[in-house]
Amino acid sequence: MRRPERLPRVVTGRPIGRSPITTRRPRRPRRRVFTTASFCACTLDFTRISGSGLNGIPASAAGGPVVAGPDRYSGTSGNLGIALGGIVAPNLALYGAFFASIVDRADVSEGGISLGQSAGTAGIFALGAGVAYYIQPSNFYVSGTLAGVQFELSNANGDPVYDSKFGLGFQGMAGKEWWVSPEWGLGIAGQFIAASMKDKNNSDVTWTATSFSLVFSATYN
Repeated sequence: MRRPERLPRVVTGRPIGRSPITTRRPRRPRRRVFTTASFCACTLDFTRISGSGLNGIPASAAGGPVVAGPDRYSGTSGNLGIALGGIVAPNLALYGAFFASIVDRADVSEGGISLGQSAGTAGIFALGAGVAYYIQPSNFYVSGTLAGVQFELSNANGDPVYDSKFGLGFQGMAGKEWWVSPEWGLGIAGQFIAASMKDKNNSDVTWTATSFSLVFSATYN
């Protein structure tokens, strides 16, 4: 008796010995290049210190010079910062940075008395270097920048009224970023800026600048 022919074996489903197909999570970028930009509308305050006194009025016992004119300019400013650097260790970046903060039509006062608004702009411009550290996996970060900072006050025609030599400034930030693509992160942070600069034309005069702000940032890796 003839045996029936053996039918070819048909295998359906996944191959034996292989794991089922899974959905891969998007791979987080391996940080090598650090590039970030920040912008905000923030408060900025400039104070002129004459001699050993504050607000243009020196302590009588110190004998410092009295400099005529307004001694404080403040208001809401536009702030822009750019940093470019690289990752030197896990979650640690070193970078070079530029930042500027400018007030248009600043509130003007002298000796605590309001004098209205200026017709021009007051601002600082800074160039320096800093370090940023990211806390994983939350992607919180802190950064600090030391910079050379210059102050300039201009009239309505853009001509300098006061300007300073380069002084020392500090920019500190603390915030959080969220990845929106494998290369881009968007974030929000608190920022503090402080600087001290000697007047360019009068070495007895020192200008100080302080700023507190909430900034938005974009980082590309």
